[in-house]
Amino acid sequence: MAAKTSEAWNKGNFKGGKLVNIMIWSASTQEKICEIHGFHRRSVKLLGFSPDGTKLVSVGGDDYHSVAVYDW
Repeated sequence: MAAKTSEAWNKGNFKGGKLVNIMIWSASTQEKICEIHGFHRRSVKLLGFSPDGTKLVSVGGDDYHSVAVYDW
């Protein structure tokens, strides 16, 4: 989860948030396979892979719970 700026948060009008990354790694080798960035703000609440592993869906922690589908 990305940090929120205290100034904007204290004013009660915080809508943005810092961009967060999604990192995918191999469980067996513990090596990073991929890093996805530039879409979600604040946090990523949910990740799910397609049965064949070629697609990834993510749900963000922003005000609109933005959804992204990646063909990675």
